[in-house]
Amino acid sequence: MQLIEFNSRIGLWKFLPIIVFLCSCARQESLEGGPKDIEPPMIIWSKSSSNLQTQSRPQEIKLTFNEWISLNNIQNQFLVSPTLKYPPEFKLKGKTLTVRFDEKEIFKDSTTYLFSLGESIQDITERNIAKNLQFVFSTGDYIDSMWIEGYVINAEDLLVVKDAVVSMYLQQTDTMFTKTKPDLYVKTDEKGYFKISYLKPSKYYLFALKDNNQNNFYDLSSESFAFFDSSIDLKTDTLRSYKLLLSSPIPDIKISQTNSRPGFLKMKFTGKLSNYIWSAPGAIKTSSLYQGDSLTIWYQSKDSVYGVLQYQQKIDSFILSPWTGEDQKTDTIELRAMKYVLRPNEELVLESTHPILEWDLTKLSVLPELPYQINLDSLKPTSILINFNPNTEEKISVLWSSGFVKYWNGAISNADSIGISIVLKESLSGLKVKVEHLKEGENYIFRLLKNKNIIKEVFIKSAGQNFDLEFKNLDPGKYQFSVIEDRNGNQQWDPGSYLHKTQPESILIFEVEELRPDWDVEQKINLEK
Repeated sequence: MQLIEFNSRIGLWKFLPIIVFLCSCARQESLEGGPKDIEPPMIIWSKSSSNLQTQSRPQEIKLTFNEWISLNNIQNQFLVSPTLKYPPEFKLKGKTLTVRFDEKEIFKDSTTYLFSLGESIQDITERNIAKNLQFVFSTGDYIDSMWIEGYVINAEDLLVVKDAVVSMYLQQTDTMFTKTKPDLYVKTDEKGYFKISYLKPSKYYLFALKDNNQNNFYDLSSESFAFFDSSIDLKTDTLRSYKLLLSSPIPDIKISQTNSRPGFLKMKFTGKLSNYIWSAPGAIKTSSLYQGDSLTIWYQSKDSVYGVLQYQQKIDSFILSPWTGEDQKTDTIELRAMKYVLRPNEELVLESTHPILEWDLTKLSVLPELPYQINLDSLKPTSILINFNPNTEEKISVLWSSGFVKYWNGAISNADSIGISIVLKESLSGLKVKVEHLKEGENYIFRLLKNKNIIKEVFIKSAGQNFDLEFKNLDPGKYQFSVIEDRNGNQQWDPGSYLHKTQPESILIFEVEELRPDWDVEQKINLEK
């Protein structure tokens, strides 16, 4: 071995800066990792239980993966078709997942079983989710090979529904879908798509459900559901693709709270009323206003009378105390504008908290001087509408003195003034829609939508001819146009009913060419199917 000596005359200190520099570089240097792991875990079938086996009744299934995994909500993600009587046990050790069946579980004869892991398997590094992992075996001599597929779509907005439970029953019973778990079921993916494979050639009944309590059948009024109208016979039917329209039933609405005093009754409901009829025979006069989830009633009567409310196939009655308003102390109530910027030809709405009896035009001024008309809002007894149809770009001042409006209870409006601006017509857009191939005698609801909000709504009973709609003074932007086939003519969209075996009312949605300022768009809508 050759020894190397340091020259003592040079000394160790001359090497120190070099040593320090090299050590510093070593500390700053970091190891570069490989590319980010984007691959989901995969089953190594050579190390797992044999897939697609016949004459099989396993007590457990072992699935070994190519990397370390973790389980994500496997109790709810793991699906078995046909369904099992007892829940299986899951055990994860290393890279192997073991699914152990209850010792009391009895597999059906001559039946193909499909096990789906859903999105329960993910790696432990990047949380990549393994999808479409399945395990299949048959207790008979062969693997059943028939299948169906399709989409679950929200019936009201036609958007796809993720994680809906699509179920199939082999026998038609009274408790099917409402009290009995399905024979087979899967869940839809992020595109609303489902496929049920390994089916035997038999007759089935098809359903879909947004399952809120995760028991796989429809037993809550809050759950959305869908069903196929007839049975599916895989022995004879050639149709393999189905579209299921999911909708929520109309909730059972009732009065949750009442507040009353002479001349006034207010009711709060557990949901939104579609319509109502109020009557109070014997009263001098009554007026009503429904907003949000509340109905307000005002009345005048010399004697006690009965008030009757009909809604949602219910009838409620109330005893109304006498009230004529003659002994009411005069007071002032605020009258306020609902909007301060109006479109051309749009009415100015002045609203209060009490029904309006009359107004005094001598106590109202409009500057600059413009002709105008005043009317009571037929839908809101607490509002008046002022239409002055201005042909000016100037800001308009509306002034009223105390007592301009008189209310039912003898009170009057206080004095106030407001400034109103008119949007220039050149900054707005127009839309003309020509609807073709309407069915004669059918009822239709036409809706113009923006960001899912209803901008305009028109109801017609078709004579079988083309129909033209025109919308003026619209904000520029993107819109949709929807057409509802109103089967019962109640002028509202109705969801499906499992009790009456009716499907949701059909909706078609059309994209509208983007509207631009000072520009009219013409568009044709063809309803021919």
